[in-house]
Amino acid sequence: MGPARAEVARARLARSLPPGTPLAVVGFAAGLSATDRPGDVVVADELVTLDGSRPPAELDGELAEQLRRALAPRLGGRVRTGRIACARRIVSAGTAAGSGAAERALACEMESAWLAPLAERGRFAVARVLVDRPGRGIVSPFTIIGGAVAWKRLATVAAVLADELARPARPDL
Repeated sequence: MGPARAEVARARLARSLPPGTPLAVVGFAAGLSATDRPGDVVVADELVTLDGSRPPAELDGELAEQLRRALAPRLGGRVRTGRIACARRIVSAGTAAGSGAAERALACEMESAWLAPLAERGRFAVARVLVDRPGRGIVSPFTIIGGAVAWKRLATVAAVLADELARPARPDL
């Protein structure tokens, strides 16, 4: 977890994956909207860092929308595409939401911005399952309950992403 480990993983993947291999980053995130619920999913079409240490990474919006459409029926429609903010350390959803860098971001996590250079190699997707929302502390019973809900959703997200990324890119999307 975190940027340092993400950069190590990025270097390892860059050496070991053949160019063009589809790659998905999945995991947990803090929700940044009061309407979020634990278990909601955000598929990234853009990544930013809270501290501005990396320029925004524009991801494949068509792929993000394809994944959103594939996930929505399996997740009861609780999936959106949008900007995901990335932090160097754990921050509360409220702190992330209050950051100017996170403007319009739907979620905050700690790895994807540092893995994003892999997008240059081929199809690249980021999907995050929300554990909490602003106004709730990191250490609270709500986080434990939200984490359990999010954990159950993560397996579904991973399976759908694997299916969708295994398909060749379609020019009509």
